[in-house]
Amino acid sequence: MNKESRIIKKSKYIVLFAFLLLIMPCITLADLSLPDYKGYVNDFAGILTNTQILEQQIAAYESESSNEIAIVTVSSLQDTTIEEFAVRLFEKWQIGKADKDNGILMLIAPNERQIRIEVGYGLEGALPDSMANTIIQNEILPSFKKNDYQTGTEAGLLAIIQATKGEYTNITPNQVAYNIPKLFSTIISLVVFIILIIIISRKGGRKGLLWFLLGMFMGRGFGGGSSSSRSSGFGGFGGGSSGGGGSSGSW
Repeated sequence: MNKESRIIKKSKYIVLFAFLLLIMPCITLADLSLPDYKGYVNDFAGILTNTQILEQQIAAYESESSNEIAIVTVSSLQDTTIEEFAVRLFEKWQIGKADKDNGILMLIAPNERQIRIEVGYGLEGALPDSMANTIIQNEILPSFKKNDYQTGTEAGLLAIIQATKGEYTNITPNQVAYNIPKLFSTIISLVVFIILIIIISRKGGRKGLLWFLLGMFMGRGFGGGSSSSRSSGFGGFGGGSSGGGGSSGSW
C-alpha cells in the first residue's frame, strides 16, 4: 500500500469518526418521549396548585403582545440534560409565532431539581441569557427551595413578562449566566464540523454528503406538536423556533 492510499484510508476513518460525533446528539434526542401540549400550562409532574391563574395571565399577555409562553413541569428528564430536553420540546411544540419566533418555555423538573428558561430567536434581545439567569436566581429559586412551586412559577412568569416589556428591574449587578458545558460542546461541534467540511471539499465529488451535513446543522424545527385536550381558549402554538438562548438553574 503506497503512501497516498494510506492517507486516503486514514481520511475515511477521520470522516467517519467526525460524522459519528456530529450525529450522536441527534440520536440521543431521538430517544426522548416528548408529551403533547394541553395548554399554555402543562403540569405533567403535578406540582402546581393553581394552573388556571397562570393560563389566564399568559393568555392576556399573548393577546397584548403576540408573544407565547409555555410552562411545563415534567417528572423526568429521561437521562438527558435539561437544556437538550427544553430545546427538543420547544421545537416539537413550536412555541411562538412562525414569523417572529417569539416564544418562551419555562421547563421545571422537580425530581432533578432543575429549571430552564428557553428563549425563542425573536425575544433573545428582550430576554438575554443574563436576565433569564437573574429571574431564575432572584424570583424562582427562593420559593422552589421551600418546595413552593406555585409561588416561584408565578413570580418567574411575572418577571419574564416584565422583562420582555423592558420593565424588569430586580437585577443584581454583575449577575451573569454562564453555561460552560453548552459553550464547550458548541465549540467542539463547530471545530469538528469545519474539519469535516475541509476533508470532504479536498476529496471532491461528495457534494451530496456536504449538503446533507449543512442541512443537518442549518435546519430548524422538528415538526409541530398538537393535542386533542387543550385548555379552553387556547388555540395552540404558532410555529416558532428556539434560539438556543436562555438559562438554567438548580436548587
